[in-house]
Amino acid sequence: MHHRWYKYIGHSAGLSSGKALLGDSDDLRVGEWVLALGDPFGDEVTASAGIVAATGRGGSGSLAAGTAPGFRTFIQTDARIHRGNSGGPLIDTAGQVVGVAIATSDHPGELSFAIPINRVREVLDALRDQGRVARGWLGVLVKPVPPELAQAVALAKPGGALVTELVANSPATRAGLRPGDIILTWADRDIDARSLPWLVASAAVGKPVSVTLWRDKAALTIAVTTEPMPE
Repeated sequence: MHHRWYKYIGHSAGLSSGKALLGDSDDLRVGEWVLALGDPFGDEVTASAGIVAATGRGGSGSLAAGTAPGFRTFIQTDARIHRGNSGGPLIDTAGQVVGVAIATSDHPGELSFAIPINRVREVLDALRDQGRVARGWLGVLVKPVPPELAQAVALAKPGGALVTELVANSPATRAGLRPGDIILTWADRDIDARSLPWLVASAAVGKPVSVTLWRDKAALTIAVTTEPMPE
């Protein structure tokens, strides 16, 4: 992803005039108008308008390195975004940045996509200070918890992420996770099999995280320290 879009935006409220503030992409609704800005030729800003066709909240939520995020992870819009506008901001009607455009194709009629700004917000500090993002790694494979399993293990309701496999010599094995554990929370945040990969990838590497498990029909809290994602 190009980083020239950073010049368009401010990090938080209270910045000098002339920079757009970051919005909340979770507040986007299908049918809202958005504006895609770009600088395809390097000499002037161009704009295209359209509506939000999909909000990006229905995907796996994982943009971590080494995974293949589906298109449902991104904001979909009919605003025209071609390769020259990749990296430009997607603006809502309040003038706030709600996404970052990604390249798709130059063929007319094809879909346009943007990374939700809430995903981008989590890595801005690292990009600004270090020029790169160190993704956290846990070393587990998970899947959703079906109702019949939740009932069998006396879980009040289906939820969390079922651990199906551990990578040898990984942070998960060192923390004492086991196949069959159900991860309920990550850093006091309720999770499921879709949200956990992104939360792990976004966690500060090397810092312990409180994790609540469901094991042997009871809750158990352990500390997990992520490591840099293997290359």
